[in-house]
Order: sequence, then C-alpha cells, then structure tokens
Amino acid sequence: MLLFMNTKVSIVIPTKNSALFLKNCLQSIAAQSYKNVEIIIVDGKSTDGTLQLAKKYKCKIYTYIPDVTYGAFDASYKRNYGAAKATGNYIYWVDADMRLQPNLLKEAVRLCQNYDAAIIPEESAGVGIWAMAKNLERRCYWNDDTVESPRFFKKSTWDDIGGLDESLGAGGDDLDLHQKTLEHGYKVTRTKAMVIHDEGNLSLSKLFIKRFRYGRDILKYFYKRPKNSIISFFPIHMAYLRNWRLFVNRPIDTSAFIIMRTTEYLAGFLGIVYSYIEKLFVRPNSSMGIDEYAKKLPQYYDETIPKTLKKYLDSSKYLSLLDCGCGDGSLLFSLKQNNYFTGKRIYAIDLSQSRISLIKKIDPKIRAYVDNAELLHMIKRNSIDFFISSFVIEHVDDKKLLHAAARVLKKNGTAYISTVFKKWYGWYFYRRNGKWVMDMTHLREYSIDEELLSLIDTNTFSLVESIKTQLYFPVIDFILRRFDIKNRKLFVGNVILKIIRDIRIPIPGYYGWEIILRKIK
Repeated sequence: MLLFMNTKVSIVIPTKNSALFLKNCLQSIAAQSYKNVEIIIVDGKSTDGTLQLAKKYKCKIYTYIPDVTYGAFDASYKRNYGAAKATGNYIYWVDADMRLQPNLLKEAVRLCQNYDAAIIPEESAGVGIWAMAKNLERRCYWNDDTVESPRFFKKSTWDDIGGLDESLGAGGDDLDLHQKTLEHGYKVTRTKAMVIHDEGNLSLSKLFIKRFRYGRDILKYFYKRPKNSIISFFPIHMAYLRNWRLFVNRPIDTSAFIIMRTTEYLAGFLGIVYSYIEKLFVRPNSSMGIDEYAKKLPQYYDETIPKTLKKYLDSSKYLSLLDCGCGDGSLLFSLKQNNYFTGKRIYAIDLSQSRISLIKKIDPKIRAYVDNAELLHMIKRNSIDFFISSFVIEHVDDKKLLHAAARVLKKNGTAYISTVFKKWYGWYFYRRNGKWVMDMTHLREYSIDEELLSLIDTNTFSLVESIKTQLYFPVIDFILRRFDIKNRKLFVGNVILKIIRDIRIPIPGYYGWEIILRKIK
C-alpha cells in the first residue's frame, strides 16, 4: 500500500434533521477506496432518525447548537466545531445531501502530497426542471476559481488559516476561505473525481428561501472583499459565456435556468433589503447576556416623567424611592432633572454592572446595586416608601417580583408597576416561538388583566388604579441604534432634537399598562 494511504481523513458533516439524504452520503463514504476515514457529525438536535443513521455508520457524534439568531446560517460554526474535534491529517467538510464518487478521497489525498488544499467539483442531481437548471448552472462553474472553493484541506493548513470566517454567515464564507488559503501562500489543486449534490425534488420556492437567507449575509462578504464579491456574484457571469454551447444544447433547461437565476437574484436582493431593515430594528436575542443586551439597546435620556407616575409622586410623602430594574437610568435621570431627588434616599438595582455604573454617573448619591428584581437582597425589609418597576415585570418571574416589592415596601407605601399589554392584533418586528413580540427577551406579554392582577395578594396590596395607554416608539431611536450612537444625553437641552424625537409611531395593538398598588399590611 502506498505510504499516503496511511494518513487519516476527517470528514465533517453538519446535520439537522438530515435523514432524508444522509444515508446516501454515508453509504458513499463507506464505499470509498480510501478507508482510513473518521466521520464527524455535528448535529443540531435532530429528531428524524439522523442520529440513528450516524450511529449505524459508526460516526463520531457531537451535539452543537451555535448561539446565533433564529433562522441564521450556522453551518460555518458547525464545520469549524467539527474540524476542531478532528484527529485526521486532512479535513474534508461535506454536506449531508452530497454523495462522493468512489475514488474521490484517494485522489484528494494523493494530490495533497504536493498541494495544501483541493477543490472538489460538484455535479447536481435531482428531480424536476429546476434540478436540471441547477445542474446546468453547476456545470458552468467547473474549473472556475471565482466560484468553486476548496473543501479538502491539510489539517495544518486549515488550522493555520483559522478555518471559516463565521461572521460572514452564508454570505461567502467558502469563497473567503479560498482567498485566505491563497493569501497565506498555500497551493490549491482540483480533483477530477466529483461530489454529487443531491438537490432532491427541487422547487423554485426552496431556491428562493435559500437565496434569501444568503442575501441577508452577502454584504458582509462584500465589505470584506469588495472586488472578489463583484466578480463572484455579478449576474452575467463569465462562466456562462465560456460555456455557451451548454445553453445551446439544452434549450429547455436554459429557459428554466434564466427563470431560476432571476428568482434567486431577486431573493438575494430582498435578503439584502431585509438585512438592512433588521439592523435598523436591533434584534435582541433571548439568550443574550444582560450586559450585551444593555450595550445593544441603549436608553436615551430625556426629562419626561409618565403622567400617572408623576401624579402619585406628587401626592406621596415618600422619603425613600427604589427603581427596581433601573436599566440605563433614563427614568432616574428624569426624576433628578425634575427635582424628585431632593431630600430623598434613592435606591436602584439592576442585573447589569455596566448599567449600575451609568446610574452612579447620574448622581453618586444614588444607592445603586447589582441585584435581582425577583429577590432584592440588597434592599432592607420595610425600607421603601415608593417602589417603581418600569417595564421590568414582563422580563422576570412576575409573582416573585410582586413578593419582593411587598417585602421591601413600608406599610402604606406605593408601588408603581408598568408593563406591556398586548391585544389580539398586536404586532411588532420580532418573532419568538411563532408569535409577534415587542421584545425577544420578554417572558410574557399580558393580554388579559387577570394574568397579572390575579397574582397580586389582596391581603398585602390594594389596587389603587389600573390604566392602559397606546404605546409609541420614537422613529429616531431606531436610526441612532442602527448607527451605534450611545450618547444617552443626546436629546437633553437640545430643542430641535427633542422635536424630532417627538415623531413617534404607534405600535399596533400594544399598550403601556400602569398599575398603582398601596401596601395595606
């Protein structure tokens, strides 16, 4: 046996409910003339038989779910993860819907005795006219270095160039990998053996969705490699002109190809538009850390106090006030500007250390602590006259927050609690668990009064007032967050900017719900 046949190839396959195609993929690997192979499955918690197939073919199985926005492209994360687990001399990343020709690995390993990476040409197979159109397209790309990228690497080369750039998403991570390989001075070759990409029963809608997802990320590659992206993604590709005979010989497939590519470019364009809009409406992640959340969504200060809150502050003879879940301190800033701190003990708690640091800049006399709104360990029992929880209760265990409020409030103390109330037609830009939500980090959005009122202990609190008002959002806040402007005092003392910030849009079906409680026991 030739010496090179003793080196191991690690094949990395990302999966998520991939059983439909995975069997053929694994069978083709088992049928290779080159046998020194380990198969690494990086799975996203499949439920369809994928793992059973992987076990049958004695694959190494790792469960890994990258921390990315729902619906975002995560294959590059899984490929890098699998490569990090590999013990072979070579890395070959394959998709579950690919089938390898019998001598592919043998040829790739042989070539990489003198090269550092290898491009594996792709042939498309599938059912229907769109699969034939895709076959025509892929054949045009054979021997085209502006489209084809290496998938087979020496492990040392892969490690040196750092694998795939995960930040690019689906926007050209494979093309970027090719460029990085060349920039590091490594040599790339191309096999004659091919991999068959099984398109299945391909439909135009599937292609549209796929290209839409790619479009969402494509600008990332453009910003990183503008010249390469223009060459690779320009609609009239040189590969089409070079292979004009293919189009002439397959006129029906050519007609479908024109429709298919037009649809894909339209989908990609819409994906680009969507990505831009998505940046305007910053999308918090439900798994985002509290300090990361605070950084992504700064709260801008002004001098306005909610009318209901002002009404009860003015009528209360409070000496101590707690802002429970104070955030960046926008409300505390307004209270200070309107002289509600004078002669009072002001307390503030938040889970974010960075936010607590901001609070102390508003007024160093504020007793500000990193604490949990559900527990309030840092606040003494029966020490607070006026308790404020402004749009916090929907983020935490509501029952525990109410219990904590009861513990720290003095008898006859006032609690002001505001939250989100959503009517049946409520709509905002984010979706969580199949529903439109105002914030991805909300644990709940109340739609019936009793969902919250029933939790209030009537032996401890009396309900003084319950009022709902339409919620509006300042248009300029979207723009400021889009451009990462974190000057929280931008509107303070600036009449023009205040007028601009008063341009607000109603949030359909969403109301601010203010509840006033008085502690009676």
